[in-house]
Amino acid sequence: MAIFIDIIKTQEDDSYAYYKFGPNQEDPENHNKIGMMKINKTTGDITCLSEVPGDTKQNFSVCVRHKLFMLFKNNEYPDKTIFAA
Repeated sequence: MAIFIDIIKTQEDDSYAYYKFGPNQEDPENHNKIGMMKINKTTGDITCLSEVPGDTKQNFSVCVRHKLFMLFKNNEYPDKTIFAA
């Protein structure tokens, strides 16, 4: 089974980039299925501020954390990206 997660930057300052994430956000059924994370742009520490509702195993946040850390290693903070596997 394939997994696609939209990751969209909501805010950025000198210290942090904030991202909302969840299943395909173009599908109206998924608009309320949003989690939030922030990444420290100096240390790479990633904090999950809220999980995607209904994701009791935290599958989305684990995938997004991995994607954001890979971007951090390249000093990249895109406005929008995806995790696909």
